[in-house]
Amino acid sequence: MLRETLAAGVAYLHEGVSSGDRRAAQQLLESGAAQLCVVAAELAFAFAAHVHTVIIADTHVYNGKLHCYEQYPITTVLQMLGRACRPLEDEHAVGVLMCAAHHKTFFTKLLNDCLP
Repeated sequence: MLRETLAAGVAYLHEGVSSGDRRAAQQLLESGAAQLCVVAAELAFAFAAHVHTVIIADTHVYNGKLHCYEQYPITTVLQMLGRACRPLEDEHAVGVLMCAAHHKTFFTKLLNDCLP
């Protein structure tokens, strides 16, 4: 399946993808052959590429031990958004953070004022 999506310029990474396929996807993304890479939260820090746009689709992760959703730590959100930069290639990067409406004020203040 990964080969099919890579042929269309889209990569995806999750814990079930082999390390060889991860390297191949990252190389294709860095070379521009792949235009989009969907990365599971568990691999967000193992994925070393810097990109023009980062989209965080939710600010919560499921905790299987407690059987509930927990909000990402602020440092995790900031580190994920920090991948949105390509030194020497982009003057501006884009970070898109999607969250529940009742968290919007908190994250807006965090990202604009650096104060929670």
